Amino acid sequence: MALHAMGKLAERQVEDAQRRWAVLAKECAAARRKLNLLRQYGDSYRAQLEDGGRQGVVASQAASVAAFIRRVADVVAREELQVRQLEGACEREWADLVVARRNKRMIEILMERQMLREAEEALRRSQSEIDDLIARAGIFTRESRA
Repeated sequence: MALHAMGKLAERQVEDAQRRWAVLAKECAAARRKLNLLRQYGDSYRAQLEDGGRQGVVASQAASVAAFIRRVADVVAREELQVRQLEGACEREWADLVVARRNKRMIEILMERQMLREAEEALRRSQSEIDDLIARAGIFTRESRA
């Protein structure tokens, strides 16, 4: 029965690890999408600044757009760091999930082996009982002939 309890525990550990990994994977995907949008936003403003330079935009406007682009670049840098951290956490959770699944499988194998041993023992007992019955029947048959 101890293996059965361990099996239930291993199953809960797999479910918990899978749930944690799924949450982190969603967060990571959302952070990547946000980062890509920020990059596109920054690229769009850089393109506007270049177009404005060709069209003779006022220097104060160009400086203002350039300052905004720098702020967007700072936000992009922070988001890149956050994405890297989330990806690292996601990889660790995946590794934990793999370990939990491996442990669960090992316990399942041990449970299967235990059931096999119990079945073999039951078969040996049954065979022994059958042999005893046959032996007794043989004794009774010989006594009844005599």
